[in-house]
Amino acid sequence: MRALALGARGVGGFSLGGEDEHGIWLLRSPADPTLSRWMKEQGRLPWQSAVRVARSLANGVRTIARGSSDHAATYAATLLALAAGIATASLPPSTITRYRAQLRLEGALALAISQSGVGPDLVMTLEAAAAAGALSVAIVNDVTAPLAK
Repeated sequence: MRALALGARGVGGFSLGGEDEHGIWLLRSPADPTLSRWMKEQGRLPWQSAVRVARSLANGVRTIARGSSDHAATYAATLLALAAGIATASLPPSTITRYRAQLRLEGALALAISQSGVGPDLVMTLEAAAAAGALSVAIVNDVTAPLAK
């Protein structure tokens, strides 16, 4: 599982975005000094890498999120559809935590988005997606959070 720290304000707050020969990129005004230093050196977030991964996945992308992070997941779904032609679907945590669905996600990308990264239902759902064959990625504020492990 890979995590991308996005600072204290979560995945929102992007101030500029675009596309170039490397793919899609997004800029934001970060609150986190580590991210701020990294962005000053790099100039953009590596969303083009995520798009490359998404293009290679025949079974599409499943997002795992709740609340405002689910809104960010909807935005990510729009970006993936526009940039890579990848259909993205939400995977509600209750399908795993409440209903114990047996998923078939071979070749899919499971993208969990959470500000805190500590919700046990999100952790359980991302782990189940990985066990079902998905490549699992978490976007969190704190790379030491359980969801990022």
